[in-house]
Formats: sequence, C-alpha cells, structure tokens
Amino acid sequence: MSKNPQFIRNWKELSEVPPSDTHYILIDTGYSGWVRSIANDGKRPVYLSTHTFYDKGQNLKSTALLQSLGFNVELDDWDNKRPY
Repeated sequence: MSKNPQFIRNWKELSEVPPSDTHYILIDTGYSGWVRSIANDGKRPVYLSTHTFYDKGQNLKSTALLQSLGFNVELDDWDNKRPY
C-alpha cells in the first residue's frame, strides 16, 4: 500500500471505511462484522470477531487480513489502553 494507512480506533470508524476494489466491510451489531466480496463470487465472508481490536495481538492479525483484502487501514490496540 502506497499511502499511510488510515488509523481505525473503533467499530464505528471501521464501519465507515469505504470498500476496497474487491471487498466491503459490514458491521453486524457494533461489536463484530464481516468482510464480503463485492463480486458475489461464492467465496465465504470473513468474520471479524469481537476480539478484532484486542486480545493478544488480534488487532495485528485483523489489520493484516484487511490489508490483504485491499483496505489501507491499521486497527487500534485496545489492550494498550486498559487500566489493568
């Protein structure tokens, strides 16, 4: 990706990310969601779990997944903000 990634802090911001050339993001409940193919090519949607922003580096895995699908984003790490 050529530009600096868009920093995504939460589910609301993630729901506002525009589609990539091949996929779009659909947030179900505000705390999980799906990445779906625009082409409706029969490929299974990718689930974004409630742990997308935290839980032992899951934000890094989710960021890598979204980048591999054409989204120029970097997800926040909520674990670094917890008071304990």
